[in-house]
Amino acid sequence: MEEFRVSRVPVREALAHLRALGIIETRQGSGTRVRRVDVQTIARLLPLLVTLEGPRTFGQVFELRIPLETRAAWLAARRCSEEDGRALRELVERFRSELDSGLETAVRTDLAFHVRIAEATGNPLFGVLMRALSELILHAQFLGCKDDPERRRRAVVAHESIAEAVLARDPERAAAEMEAHLRYSAGRFPGGIS
Repeated sequence: MEEFRVSRVPVREALAHLRALGIIETRQGSGTRVRRVDVQTIARLLPLLVTLEGPRTFGQVFELRIPLETRAAWLAARRCSEEDGRALRELVERFRSELDSGLETAVRTDLAFHVRIAEATGNPLFGVLMRALSELILHAQFLGCKDDPERRRRAVVAHESIAEAVLARDPERAAAEMEAHLRYSAGRFPGGIS
């Protein structure tokens, strides 16, 4: 309060916001401490940071996703394990079975597929970045698919093609399939990408 020359009210509000974001924790008798910042904390903070920097477009999100996920698909095709392969097949089948169920369930499975591709690279940074971007990605997916079940069906076919290329250990095809899928998805939004 002295350092920033403010009253107790803004300090309490700031601490409440930081607590809600999971950045700090307060324990009775031991005070307030900064928590370990993990991927979940970053995933909650990233959308807030993006909005603080000014308005962002879905096109900008896809401009970041396309090179990141295209490279991830390429690396996954070279490095995926048998476990990764089983998980990708299961996610494609689950996505297909959820097409006519609730949008939220299908969109979360869609994201899980993209995260699993990132994890299959064997480079943990790809998975960390995908999980950190997850809230932005989910928001775009909800808006892009909410009134269009045909787009969800097309996404399942794209996921099948990506998974087939990864499992065939064909990095060039995996990258091309991922890029085509993301460019089609980006086309749902005004302004899209260039």
